[in-house]
Amino acid sequence: MIDFENIVDQELVKKILSGALKKDKLAHAYLFYGEQGVGKWAMGLELAKAVNCENKKIIPCQKCNICKKISRLIHPDVRLIFPLPPLEGKSESQKEAEKQKLIRNLKEIKTSDTYATLRFFKKTTISVDEIREMKNHLNLKPNEGKKKVVIIKDIENLSYSGANSMLKVLEEPPGDSLLILTTKSVDRLLLTIVSRCQLLKFSLIPKDFIKGELEKRLKLSSKKASFIANISKGSLGKAIYLAQKEGPLAQKKAKDFLKLCFENDFSETIDFVEKVSKEYTREEVLELIDGCILVFKDLSSISFGCFFSEAEKKEKLKDKDLELLRTFFKSFSQIVIGIREAEKTKRAIEQNVGVDLALLAFLIKLKDKKELMVK
Repeated sequence: MIDFENIVDQELVKKILSGALKKDKLAHAYLFYGEQGVGKWAMGLELAKAVNCENKKIIPCQKCNICKKISRLIHPDVRLIFPLPPLEGKSESQKEAEKQKLIRNLKEIKTSDTYATLRFFKKTTISVDEIREMKNHLNLKPNEGKKKVVIIKDIENLSYSGANSMLKVLEEPPGDSLLILTTKSVDRLLLTIVSRCQLLKFSLIPKDFIKGELEKRLKLSSKKASFIANISKGSLGKAIYLAQKEGPLAQKKAKDFLKLCFENDFSETIDFVEKVSKEYTREEVLELIDGCILVFKDLSSISFGCFFSEAEKKEKLKDKDLELLRTFFKSFSQIVIGIREAEKTKRAIEQNVGVDLALLAFLIKLKDKKELMVK
């Protein structure tokens, strides 16, 4: 029996992979594609368990030594590759130490929850050295399991030389290996890489599923879980992030950004937008907009009593920035439309609309109270 119990929804993907496992006809390389936080990475781990699981009745059993090691991301036959930001340090040894530190942190996040999203504020890449090391790993016989497995997160971040090296692996893969590549969109990949993999699309997760997972994983109230599920756009990873994130960039910078709605002098708005577009990476800008959504969530809670307890509400009311923003966003419908406009802005930036134009359009919409009224 094949049981992908740790994967939320994705019934078609489960059916395809279960059928391939039962018939012993797995492809040598899979390309999982779909939005961030819908289970691509989680399924990669579950598939790695399934091909190596020691149990003969239920796979993956989650209980054998191999399944447990893979869950803890310490199995010697399962190699994990993450795109990383530029490494700090002058010497090679310093850079290697920084790399290992980053990987440890990433593994801690993914071990705590396979759906947790990973965010950096600098351009990330997968170097050719990573692919060369992967090739060496695949050329060795499995240490403890039946197959060598490599899971590469966000394969679109391959360097040019890394992509060429990857092609050679896909053309002549070792017989006892399995490659699992993940990406948000196949459009960002070389066609030669795409054509050498079996593609599996991961769909958006229904809101009810996300709501239930938030209640179970984070012990959120039904109302709070429902609100976050509604703004997560089908991504459990994003929902978990929105429920937990309290970082300074996500909140403080977002409040500074939203306070521009009060400015009558439009030059200050333009100056702020120009500063952001020059100094922030694209990921940081998306983080800033996610912060705006979190601020809107807080505003709806303290103004309309949606989710917070009285104690939580009193604590939030001590925030002077939130108190100021309450005087501008006075109705629940304004907040809902604000969230909608934030999501539109994110999509525009992800589709390569200029950051300055997208942010300026977002602020103009927010400034115009007529636009924020439900028609």
